Parts: sequence; C-alpha cells; structure tokens
Amino acid sequence: MKARAHNNKVCVPRIPLEVLFGDPERMNSLLSPDGRRPACVAPLDGVLNLWVRSTGKEDDKPLTAETQRGIWSYEWMYDSQHLIFRKDTANDEYHRQYSVNAVTGEIPP
Repeated sequence: MKARAHNNKVCVPRIPLEVLFGDPERMNSLLSPDGRRPACVAPLDGVLNLWVRSTGKEDDKPLTAETQRGIWSYEWMYDSQHLIFRKDTANDEYHRQYSVNAVTGEIPP
C-alpha cells in the first residue's frame, strides 16, 4: 500500500477490515512444561482451534475440531501430556472446561 498525494495532502490507503478484525494466523503460543511441544490457537477451516507440534519440527496437528465458536484460551497441564481449554458449547456464555491429550488428541467425555 502506497500513500498518494491529493490536493497537496497525503492520502494513506485504508487498512482492510480483515487485517483488523479477522482471525490471526496463530495466537496464544505456549510451550509444554517439559519443553518438547509448543501449542497455539490457530484457525482450522475458519474456526479457531488448538494445535500442537514437536519442538524444532513442522509437524503441526490440530487437537480440536471446533466448528462453531472456536477456542480462545488454554493451558498446559503439569504432565506435558494434556492441555485444558474452555469453550462455550451451548452459546449461553457458560464456558466449560475440557482436557485433550496432546499426543493422541483424545478428549475424554
């Protein structure tokens, strides 16, 4: 985007709304307590989900497959095997807490 001059004034192009309000490529990156796995929140089919990878590798894999409101926050558990995250399942703004295994992707009922 280049600035243009108009009547001796500099016109700066507008920032696209997608840049300001769209989903980020990645956010909330956290390293597991043992330092082996970074995790982050990133879009999967346009909805924010939890992703994990091995340190130093490009083996990103989604741990969740949310299709509605997405996941915004999470934390690693002390065992470096599980993450806990909060989500609103009924669109009632009551966020429930869930756990997911970082290796298998299993979410207990």
